[in-house]
Amino acid sequence: MRSILNNHIGSTVRTLWKSRERPEIEKIVREYGVQVENPEVSIIVPLYGRIDFLKYQLALFADDPDLKQNELIYVLDDPRSYDEFLYLCDSQSSIFEVPFKTVYTGINQGYAGANNSGVSIARGRLLLLLNSDVMPIRTGWLSSLVNVYDSLTEENVGVIGPKLLYGNGSIQHAGMKFVRYGLWDNFWINDHPNKGQPNFSESNSRPKKISAVTGACMMVTRELYDQVSGLDEEYIAGDYEDSDFCLKLHAQGRENYYIPHIELFHLERQSLSLSQTQEKDDLWKFRRSLYNCWLYNHKWEEYILKNNL
Repeated sequence: MRSILNNHIGSTVRTLWKSRERPEIEKIVREYGVQVENPEVSIIVPLYGRIDFLKYQLALFADDPDLKQNELIYVLDDPRSYDEFLYLCDSQSSIFEVPFKTVYTGINQGYAGANNSGVSIARGRLLLLLNSDVMPIRTGWLSSLVNVYDSLTEENVGVIGPKLLYGNGSIQHAGMKFVRYGLWDNFWINDHPNKGQPNFSESNSRPKKISAVTGACMMVTRELYDQVSGLDEEYIAGDYEDSDFCLKLHAQGRENYYIPHIELFHLERQSLSLSQTQEKDDLWKFRRSLYNCWLYNHKWEEYILKNNL
C-alpha cells in the first residue's frame, strides 16, 4: 500500500488536487446583532449538513456573558443549504440576541478552507476553532480557556484544547497522540487516548503538554495562526488538518496543551449526518481518509520519529 501511494496514487492525486481549477471566491459577510468593537476572541464555526446546530449553540450561548463580549463567526460551507441558512440566521438572531457574523463563499471549501475563510474576517487576538456539534456544559468556559492560554505564554504555548465528552458523559477527546496503524501499512494516525472511558473529575489538574489536540475545539493566537499560514487546504475535505496544524506550531518551537478541567460536549460527526448517503459516503470517506493519512505521513513521519511524538 505504501509504495503504491508513494509512487502512483498518492502523488497523482496530490498533483491533481493542487492543480485543480478553483473558482473565484467572493465572501458574502452578514452581521446579526450589535457587534463587539474589540473582541478578545473570535470563534469560528463551520457549518455543513446539520446547519440546525446553529440554533442549539445559540440557545446555549445566550445565557453566557462571554459569548456577548466576543466575536462569533459562522461559515456556511454547504451551498445546498443557503436559503435555509438565511432564514435560520434571521429567525434565531432575534430569539437569542447573541451577536454573530456569517460568511458564505458559494462553494464547499472543506474543513480547512471554511475555517480559513472565517479567520480572514476575524478581529480577535485569539481564535477558537469550534465544531458546530460542540456544546458548552456550563457558562464561563470561554473566559476560562482564555485565562489558561494567557497563563501559558511563558511556556511558549502553541495551541490548547479542552476535554470533550460524549452525550453520556464518557470521554471523547483528552488530547491526541500518534500511533502506528498496522492495517494501513504502519502509517501514523491520530489516536485519542481514553476515548469512551469514564470521565473522572480533573478539576484541579494542570494543563498537560501533548502532541496535538482536536480541531473540534482548539484555541490559538491570530498571530500564530497567520505565522504558519493557517490550516493546510492541501488535505481533502477533512482529516489530519488539525494535527498537521499542531505539528507546524511544534516545528516552530511551540508547545501544545490539553486542558483537563475545562469540559464541553462533542456530538462527534453528527454535524455531517443529514448530508450523507451511507454506502457511497462510507467509500468516499475511506478513500479520502487514506489519502489524507498518506499525505500527513509524507509530510510528518520523519518529524514524528525524530521528536519522539
